[in-house]
Amino acid sequence: MEFEFDYESKLIELATQINNRTYQPKPSTVFMINKPVKREIFAADFSDRVVHHLIYRAIYLDETFA
Repeated sequence: MEFEFDYESKLIELATQINNRTYQPKPSTVFMINKPVKREIFAADFSDRVVHHLIYRAIYLDETFA
């Protein structure tokens, strides 16, 4: 939720880091869930998810050949 409070400046900062090649992913948040079975979850930071979507959209082919 922290990202959305000041999202415009956060996006500008993120874009600057990417363009300057200084972007570094942040550590994942780790937690356990018990349903349906006990397992460990690694959740990426929100800014890292934004970058993941940027990369995906840059390399994904819109045409599917299936």
